[in-house]
Amino acid sequence: ANLAATMILLSSVLLAPLQAEAQGFWSEDTPKIPMAASWQREKAELPPYTAPRTPDGVPDIGGVWGGVGGDGLSYVEEHD
Repeated sequence: ANLAATMILLSSVLLAPLQAEAQGFWSEDTPKIPMAASWQREKAELPPYTAPRTPDGVPDIGGVWGGVGGDGLSYVEEHD
């Protein structure tokens, strides 16, 4: 019984990394860091970012602004 428990524990420890690796979101050939050469190439091909502006030319910061935890209690402007 003790040998069986030891074997189960040992196999669990040895197989745990395989189980964790199988949970990955990206495929194995995806570059692992953002500074990978492919990301630098793709980034260079993107058009320059232009922030949205309101008709009078100021940055458009409209939208949903939630507080910490998304409680909706932090507002940019006064609300009823």
